[in-house]
Amino acid sequence: MILKWETASEIDNAGFNVYRSKRKDGRYRKINRKLIPAQGSGSFGASYSYEDTLQKKGNFYYKLEDVDTYGESTMHGPVKVRFRIGEGAAGSSR
Repeated sequence: MILKWETASEIDNAGFNVYRSKRKDGRYRKINRKLIPAQGSGSFGASYSYEDTLQKKGNFYYKLEDVDTYGESTMHGPVKVRFRIGEGAAGSSR
């Protein structure tokens, strides 16, 4: 499954981490091995994608963490995604 997000602008952004949980209020686990590097700037945003290699069907919840160059972070989400194996389809809702 390919996760996609966009930013409008990025000030002092170092990059992103992606977290996944089976339950909205459950324990989230970071799924990327290293920080996904920032590509935007203070004037321009960027488009990002990350491939989650999860091979299970069902509902999952994702959070996005943005980390700034000072080490501070902000969590966004969760976003609910319904994954159906073999159908090549996933739907999301907030």
